[in-house]
Amino acid sequence: MILNIEQSEYIGSLAEAAGVKVVLHHKETMSFPEDNGFSVAPGQMTSIGLTMVIKFHQNIMPSIKICNSWTEEL
Repeated sequence: MILNIEQSEYIGSLAEAAGVKVVLHHKETMSFPEDNGFSVAPGQMTSIGLTMVIKFHQNIMPSIKICNSWTEEL
């Protein structure tokens, strides 16, 4: 993917650096780029690696709130 960040239009007092902030999140969650994102500088090639993690939660005894939880990496 190639992005034109239009660096010449940046306003120095409003932007701490040129580039883009990338956030990967589930479609049903709110994104927080300041906390969870990573920055990509202009003029650089950036590669990332991803691992899909699925979290399971099973309520085995609802009356006394005993649950099993586990995580599985694909």
